[in-house]
Amino acid sequence: MKKSVYITGISCAILMLFGCVSKIMHWPGAGVMLVLAVFLFCFGFLPMALKNSYDLLPLKKMKTLHVISYLVFAVCMMGVLFKVMHWPGAAMFLLFGMLAPFVIFLPAYLYHTREEEKTGNKNFLALVLGLMFLAVFSVFLALSVSKQILWQGVESVNQNESNIKIYASAKDEQNEISKSANDLINYSNELKCVMLSVAGENMCDGNNTNDNYKVDRISGLDNWGAANAVFLSDEAVSRTKLLKQKITTFKEQVLASKNISPELTELVNILFDTGDTDARGVYQPGIPWEQREFNYSVLFMLDYLSKLQSNVRLVEGEALN
Repeated sequence: MKKSVYITGISCAILMLFGCVSKIMHWPGAGVMLVLAVFLFCFGFLPMALKNSYDLLPLKKMKTLHVISYLVFAVCMMGVLFKVMHWPGAAMFLLFGMLAPFVIFLPAYLYHTREEEKTGNKNFLALVLGLMFLAVFSVFLALSVSKQILWQGVESVNQNESNIKIYASAKDEQNEISKSANDLINYSNELKCVMLSVAGENMCDGNNTNDNYKVDRISGLDNWGAANAVFLSDEAVSRTKLLKQKITTFKEQVLASKNISPELTELVNILFDTGDTDARGVYQPGIPWEQREFNYSVLFMLDYLSKLQSNVRLVEGEALN
């Protein structure tokens, strides 16, 4: 049993370490590794370690303390996992998990061990638990976006959406450019609503945002999971493909205009570039357009979509002048 505890604990720690690094670097498979590590910890290492500690006691007592220890630390680890993975209920889960060690476990531990001496097994368990918590909370802190960055992102979205209204107010034409522009705007709004719905926000009626829509009121602005589920998951291929098609259609309609200037042509090619080679030269060649534009959090995806809509209205106005 003791050998199994050590092997499981080391395996869990290694898996957690690789999962943390992959999550910070946004490498594929990070979520899977973190989920496996936490489940291995909660349902493999932790129960075996506690059972081994209980079996080594000269007198079979403190059974309640061992049960409390398992429940508290398992819930705490699961809460952190829920928060990192942006699963529903993460906030309440994590809140209980963070308070339970101090409110439930610590008093129970002090009561049951008030006359007991520390053993090597307890020290080993405490060491592994400390390292696991340090690793998980390091990931949690690394994933937290600073308030300054969030504020700048919110301001950018609000500014772009204000520009959309300004540009749109002067447009009433029903030509091919305006039709393709409206089609792209409407589909972008639909994608916004899909993402907000996945993120758990009730800010849309159908495919359009309603009066509840305020960017600064979105609770999960740094939610990567919702954005990736909408744009980068296997089920999202059709969405990004259709968006790319609508962007290309609008771009072709503008470039086919007889009155377009060379300067506007260059601007259009840059603003609506959907090729694997970035026309701006920001990214290395070969990185797919989807990875360049959609591998971000909810806030930055809203910023991208609102900026796309603003650019569409701007180019539409220039092309029709």
